[in-house]
Amino acid sequence: MAEGLVLPSHRDGHCGYDPTRSGTICGKVATTHAWIGGQDAPDAYTVYACLDHTEWLRAALPLRDWHLVDVACLGTRRHTWIFSGTPGDSFCIEEEPVAELIGDAVRADGGAR
Repeated sequence: MAEGLVLPSHRDGHCGYDPTRSGTICGKVATTHAWIGGQDAPDAYTVYACLDHTEWLRAALPLRDWHLVDVACLGTRRHTWIFSGTPGDSFCIEEEPVAELIGDAVRADGGAR
């Protein structure tokens, strides 16, 4: 198994593989988004890996789940991981900001009272 480390990255969409553990990451465009840790674990985190490092990622780290990178993974809003129960079939969704949800609800109800 190859040595190395995948550094946590948040919504940047680039491979975080660091072959020498020096802080110099691969940086190629990611194809895989992976969840490491328990589903509800407070110390769980996500990482991204490019096509060249996806197999290493799956073999080297205790992945809870993974899926192909999609636009929701990279969005500017907070995103939520939706677990499907089958690794590879999960996905991310973008969350609507609370203010937008409240505004939509008020407009749908005919305005504020």
